[in-house]
Amino acid sequence: SNYILAGTVGATSCTWFLTLWKTKARKMVYLGVVSSILITYLSNSSGPIMSLFCLVIGLSAWPYRNNMKTIKSGIIVGLIVVQLFMNAPIWYLIGRIDLTGSSTGWHRAELIDSAIRHLDEWWLFGTTYTRHWMPTGVSWSPNHTDITNQYIKNGVWGGLITMFLFIFMISSSFGAIGRKIKEVGDKNRKHQVLLWILGASLFSHTITFISVRYFDQSIFYYYLLLALIGYATEEKTLVTK
Repeated sequence: SNYILAGTVGATSCTWFLTLWKTKARKMVYLGVVSSILITYLSNSSGPIMSLFCLVIGLSAWPYRNNMKTIKSGIIVGLIVVQLFMNAPIWYLIGRIDLTGSSTGWHRAELIDSAIRHLDEWWLFGTTYTRHWMPTGVSWSPNHTDITNQYIKNGVWGGLITMFLFIFMISSSFGAIGRKIKEVGDKNRKHQVLLWILGASLFSHTITFISVRYFDQSIFYYYLLLALIGYATEEKTLVTK
């Protein structure tokens, strides 16, 4: 029911069709990928476009799959260096992203800042009132502002423990993918590629969570991805055909 979430679903699910590449359903691959890109484009929103961009980055990292620890360390160091040259916190870089001319990046950056300033209100058990966090509220509740961040929303629902468990679920999924890729090795490249595709989709979700909160049917696609990752990383689950 929300154009941003519709575009997000299209973007983050785009690579799923690639798992059918070497099957008789190759026409479905083209149809699925093209449809996903069109859904993303027609949402006319910076968020879904960035989600698709992150998906492409994730897929492009395939040749460097054995050097991911070095890459992750490099990203962390890079962010620290960038922060040293910024006057504002690094999350305000979100406010500079506007791919459609109608982005609300400032709101998303300020929301992170406001959540930190009001940490004492929600860190333990969450909170039922966030209206004073931001200048604007939401039409469906007089008690809340628009929490356009999945991580913060989990904190609002149940405090830091809920937020950290949500992050741990994502981290565990990435860890399971990495371990399975090493276990499978080159003896089953097809299964390696399947795992990497799922990991790229999860990476896209992970970044997208910073700028949007999933609700209605959209959250189903994220939980479905976790289920696919859980199945694909099972010890006896190897793609051989």
